[in-house]
Amino acid sequence: MVVRQVEVGKALIAQLKDFKSRARAAKSDDSGEREAAPASPATDPQFVTYELFYTPESHKLAHLSKLTELESRLTSLERLIGTSFLQEHDRGDGSVLQSSGSLIGALERLDHHLSNLAHPRQLDAVAHRVKSLTADLDRLADLRKKQLLESASPSHPTPSAPSTDMDHHLPLGASQTESERRVNHLFATLEKLDPVAGIIPHLVARLHGLRALHTEAAVFADSLKMLADEQGKMGEGVGALKDAVGALEVSVRENEERVKRNVESLEGRMEKLLERVGKLDVTL
Repeated sequence: MVVRQVEVGKALIAQLKDFKSRARAAKSDDSGEREAAPASPATDPQFVTYELFYTPESHKLAHLSKLTELESRLTSLERLIGTSFLQEHDRGDGSVLQSSGSLIGALERLDHHLSNLAHPRQLDAVAHRVKSLTADLDRLADLRKKQLLESASPSHPTPSAPSTDMDHHLPLGASQTESERRVNHLFATLEKLDPVAGIIPHLVARLHGLRALHTEAAVFADSLKMLADEQGKMGEGVGALKDAVGALEVSVRENEERVKRNVESLEGRMEKLLERVGKLDVTL
C-alpha cells in the first residue's frame, strides 16, 4: 500500500512538472500575456490541482494485513509439511522432532530407525528380547496365581513345589516367603509405574531439552559471581583512589599555603630592600 502511494505521488509530480513546462512555453510565446494579471492556480485552466489524503491508520491496516497474510501462508505451509501432526503426538514423532530440532533432522532420524527395524538382525534381536520378556511375564503371572492359591488354601505346600535357584540353601517355607515378597514388590512397583509409563518418554525428552538451559544457567551464575568479584575489586580500587586524591588535595593545600607565606615574606624583603635603596639615593 505504501509503495503504491509513493508511485502515485511520483506520477503526480511528473505530471505537475510537465504542466509547468507547458505553461512556461506558452508564456514565452505569447508576450501579451506577460502584461496581463497572473491568474491564480484555482481559476487558471492550465493548472491542475491534486489533493492527497493520508492517515496513519491506513499504514497500520496495511501492516496488519501483511502480517495476517504471512500467518495464513505459514499455517498452510505447516499443514502441508505436517509439523502440527508431529507436535500433537508427543509420545511418538513429537519427541523425535523436539530432539532433532528441525524437520529434516527428524526425517533423517526416523529413516535411521526404520532402517534399523527393517534389518533382519535387528528384527531377530527384537523378537528374541520379546520372547524372553514374554517368558518372564508368564513366569511372574504363574507365581502370582500360585501365591493367590496358597493364600486362599489353609494347607501348606508340598515339598515337590518348584523353587528358584537362589533358594537352594534355604528351607522350603523361607524360600517361598522370599519369593512371595519379591513378587509382591515387583507387582507394587509395576502398579506405581503404570500410571506414569505414558509420560516418561516425554519427560525424558523435556529433561534432555532443559539440560542445555541448566548448563547455560550455571554458566550465567558463574559469570555473575565473577562480575560481583570484579565489582568488589573495582570498589576497593575506587576507595583507594579516593584516599589518594584526598591526600593529594591536602598536600596541595599545604603547598599553596607555604607558597603564599614565601611570597609574602619575599614581598616584605623586597619592600625593605627598596626602602634601603631609596634612603641610599637620598643620602647620595
